[in-house]
Amino acid sequence: MTGRTGTGRGSAGFSLIELTAVVLIMGILGGVVVIAIGPKLFKARVTATKSSMKTLKNELQAYYHEHTSYPATLSELDVDESVPILDAWDREFYYKATPEGERPFLLISNGKDGKPNTADDIDVWTMNVKTQN
Repeated sequence: MTGRTGTGRGSAGFSLIELTAVVLIMGILGGVVVIAIGPKLFKARVTATKSSMKTLKNELQAYYHEHTSYPATLSELDVDESVPILDAWDREFYYKATPEGERPFLLISNGKDGKPNTADDIDVWTMNVKTQN
């Protein structure tokens, strides 16, 4: 015999209200995770950018010792692909040789907003970032 047993309706699955509650709870948990991870992601990008800038600074100084001048552009550096030429936001660093300036060159990341001369910029000489958003 292959019939249904029992009386009345069977519970073969979840009701629409139960599924809606589960989706709502998952959405709330996802939002909490995003809020908690956001600042840590920013700090990780700043740290990665600073590390990249230190590596480029060392490469620029090695170039200077070999050629007695700094390159006009970063593309003139003879480096392999392991040396990053982009910041953690996938933007090119601002570089300019300044032989008559206070420092021999400028190497700056425009930070999260990608705009120059804003509070989130990172300068290779100071490594300061004023905002933590």
